[in-house]
Amino acid sequence: MIKYVFSDLKRALVSWKFAASVVGVALTFYLFGFKPMNTYSIVSVYHYNIMQMQVLLAYIFCIVPYGDSMCQDIECRFFQLLIIRGKTSYYGASKSTAVFFSAVLTMVLGTGLYLFILKIRYPEAPWISEGHMWGGMFDAFILKQKYVTHIFLCSVQLGLLTGILAMVCTVVSLYIANRLLTLSLPVISYYILCYLSEIISGFYSFGYIYDPWYTVCDSEELSFFIMLAATAVLFLILTKLIIERMKRRLGL
Repeated sequence: MIKYVFSDLKRALVSWKFAASVVGVALTFYLFGFKPMNTYSIVSVYHYNIMQMQVLLAYIFCIVPYGDSMCQDIECRFFQLLIIRGKTSYYGASKSTAVFFSAVLTMVLGTGLYLFILKIRYPEAPWISEGHMWGGMFDAFILKQKYVTHIFLCSVQLGLLTGILAMVCTVVSLYIANRLLTLSLPVISYYILCYLSEIISGFYSFGYIYDPWYTVCDSEELSFFIMLAATAVLFLILTKLIIERMKRRLGL
C-alpha cells in the first residue's frame, strides 16, 4: 500500500502539471481579483478574491495535476499492470490519496505564491486595514496579528474542497474516460452538491462547509469539526466508489 501511495504522489507532485497548476492558481487570484489599494489591505483582498467567480477557475487548476490520472491509466491499460502486482483496494485507495492531496497542495502553494507576488508588487501594502471586520473562520489569528497563518488555514479549507471535487471527477472518469469532461467537472459537481445538499437540509449548503466566510452558530470550533468530519466521510465514500468501480471493470 505504501509503495502505491508513494508512486502516485510522485507522479502527481513531481510533474510540470503540478508546477503549472500552482502558478495558475496564483495568477488567477492576482490577475482577476482585487489589488491592494488605499482601502484594501492584503488580507482584505484575499477575503474578497475567494468570494469572486474566478475562484472556480482556481478549483479547475487544482484538478489538473492528478484529477485525470484514472483516464490516463485506463487509456494506457496501465491500471491492469499495477493491480496484477497488488490489490485493487490498494490501487484505489492510493489513487484517492494522491488525487486528494495533490489538489489540496495546489491550492495551498498557489495561495502562498499569490501572497509572495502581492508582497513583491505592493511592498508597502499593509496586512490588515484599520477597522477591518472579518467574523469568519480563523478570526482568532487575525486578532493575534498572525495574518499569514490565517490565510494559510483558509487556503487549506478551500484545498479540502478542491480535494473532494477532484475525487468526484475521478469517480466520474471511471464511467466516462474523457479528460476534457474530467477537467470541466469541478464547477459542475460543486453546484450539483450545493443544490442537493440544500434540498436535503433545507438551509445548509455543501458550499458552507468549506466557505471561510461562514461559521455555524458563530462557532469556529463547530464549523472546523463539521468540515473535518464531512471531508473524512466524503473521502471514504468516494474511495469506496473508486475501488468498487475498478473491481467491476476487472470483473472481480
